[in-house]
This record gives sequence, C-alpha cells and structure tokens, in this order.
Amino acid sequence: MKKHLIAAAVAAAVAVPAMAQNVTFYGLLDAGYGTIERETAGVKVAKKSAVGFSSNSSSRWGISGTEDLGGGLKASFTVETGISTNMRSGLEKNPQNANGTNNGNGTTLDNAVVGDRGIFATLSFPTGTDVRVGFGSTPIRDFTIAYDAMAGSNMVGNVLNNDSQFSSNRRTGIQVSQTLVKGLKGTVGISKNDDANLGSSNDKSAKAQSGYIAALQYADGPLSIGAAYQDVKQKNEALSIGNYLTAGSSLVASEAVAAFDGKVKTTVIGGSYNFGVAQAFLQYGKKELDNDLEAIAKGEGEADAMSVGLRLPLGAITLMGQYSDGKNKLAAAAGTTESRNVSGYSLGASYAFSKRTSAYLITGETKLDKGTHADAKEDKYSQTALGIVHTF
Repeated sequence: MKKHLIAAAVAAAVAVPAMAQNVTFYGLLDAGYGTIERETAGVKVAKKSAVGFSSNSSSRWGISGTEDLGGGLKASFTVETGISTNMRSGLEKNPQNANGTNNGNGTTLDNAVVGDRGIFATLSFPTGTDVRVGFGSTPIRDFTIAYDAMAGSNMVGNVLNNDSQFSSNRRTGIQVSQTLVKGLKGTVGISKNDDANLGSSNDKSAKAQSGYIAALQYADGPLSIGAAYQDVKQKNEALSIGNYLTAGSSLVASEAVAAFDGKVKTTVIGGSYNFGVAQAFLQYGKKELDNDLEAIAKGEGEADAMSVGLRLPLGAITLMGQYSDGKNKLAAAAGTTESRNVSGYSLGASYAFSKRTSAYLITGETKLDKGTHADAKEDKYSQTALGIVHTF
C-alpha cells in the first residue's frame, strides 16, 4: 500500500511540470548595511544601524508558469513570497500583524507567508484580454513604482513611495486588462469581502476591503504614461504601535493608528520619458479618507504629493535622484483644518557587476513639517544604505 502511495505521489509531482509547459522559479535578494534615524522637534529620538535585508529592493522568491490551451488561449499562475521579511520592510516596520500580513523587521528572519506578495491565476485570450483572479499588485502600486526614478526603492525620500496605501497596494479580487490599441491598455478590477455578522445590526464588516479600481496606461517607445483610480470600503481595528522607528507610511503626528471604518479613495498619475542619455520621471498621488467612526470635515482626511526624478545611465553605473513634496491633512491635529507639508529627497548610485548582480549606495530624507497647531511637532527621517542585489 505504501509503495502505491509513493508511486502516486511521484507521478503527481512529475505531472505538474508536464501540464504547465513553462514553469519558472525566480527571485531577488537584497542584503547590506544601513542606518536610519528619526528626529522629532529637532531632537534625535531613535537611531538604528545594522546589517539587514531589503533596504533598497524587497527580497522575494516566486514561481510562475504558463500553459498553452490552444486557439491562442493561455493559462498562467504566479505565487510570490517575501523572503523572511515583509515587503517594503526596510530596516524597521510596524511589528503588529494587520489584516493577516506579517509586518517584518529587515534585520531579523521573520516567519514568511507563502504568497504574501501575490498568488493568482490568469487566463489570456487572443483578443488581448487578460482575466486575473486572486491576490496581487494593483495598477495603483504598479504606477507608483514604475514612475519612480528610484525604481520603487524602500528608502525614505519619496512621499508617495513611502506610503503603503500606494506602494504596497495589493488586493484580492478579479482584474481584467484589455489591450485597446498598440501601446494602450485599460484595466478594471473589483474586490469583494462579504463576511458580515448577520446577528448584529451594527456590524459593517461586509464592506471590509471591498471596492473597485480602473486604470489606463500608454507605453510605446520612449514614452510611458498611466493613471489609476481606486475606491475601497475598508475596516481596520485600532493599533497601538508604540515608539518604533519606522521608515514607511507612519509619518504621522501620533504613533497610534485609530480604528477606521469607511472609504478610501486613491489616485495615481505618472509618466516617464527616455531621452536616451537619461530618463525623466513624474508622478502625482492623492488619497482621501472618509471615516464613519468619527466626524471628518471636508478635505480634512486628505493627503497628496508629487515626485519628480531622473535616472542617468553611465555604462555600468546608474545615477538616480528624485524630489517629492506634498500636503498631509491626515497628520494634522484632531479637529483642526491645518495642512502639514511633507517633503523628501533621495539620491543613489548602482553598479552592475552583471545582468543579475549589482551594488548600490543610497541616501534619503523625509520631513513632515510642524504645522500650525501648538501640539504639532516636526518629524524627520534620514536613511543611508549600502548593499548588494542579486536576481535569480
């Protein structure tokens, strides 16, 4: 009996690559040394220097495969997982577990969840239509990274890229993309999570993480432009983070994250042009929050920012730089209408030893101004990292 079971298991293992005509194992590992520090009201309140992972690029591995179904129809799958640390972990990240996602620490080996970066299946039709079902990156995230001169670096410096609402925007749902004409593609998607407790008339969890997204992108030759809009009903419990040093989206006046039950609207518009000697990047993003749990005046729950940058290839060396600036009413003192300015910059250089291996040196800073309220304080994050990236 055991021999038959072993034989069946071996046959099943052999049959998988036989059905999928093309299966690829891929990944990226970023390891190096970095320093990040935080100043509040001009006083250094935290600093960390350590050997860590993913200071620039998020370390990950993945498996993808395609199968030709005939008649121009193809099926494919992707399962992508962060290596030991959560995506966009940098040197530090919120240690709480939110929405089932492990927020790791770039200096430790944390538990990994298979598929935490993406797990989905896709049908591709000969008409240029792709239908994707599962969990994966949205156009909001894709455009935030594609139109960043620093190529979506985990470093501080880009106000949009440091905000997880933009750079870590992944959803579970159905996404349909259609090639309209050469270089022009439209995308629409929906996500739905109906898990309401029908025994409670006040329960609103049916609208948790439910919504839609629409995007349009043109990419042909040296020019690429894209725009995406997302409208999501969201429900999150309050989190008490504590005094942790964070390089991500926690550039707010308070370390606590309040409970949220409402709607989040996100918009990203960006573009790039390759002049040959250099490539220029421009992006703009805005998010609007409407929290049903508390009164928010019109415009109070908003934040927006723009970023402009340049990438200059010089043989094996590539120089990169960008500057971003915006307004953050989410970081305003409660009950006020102040709008605090947030700005940042990042500069870096990479050296390609080969097509797969490169070294980088990047530095950056993000600053949230004091604002007009008496209780508000200036927050500034500075980060520098040196590392090696190997793709496989």
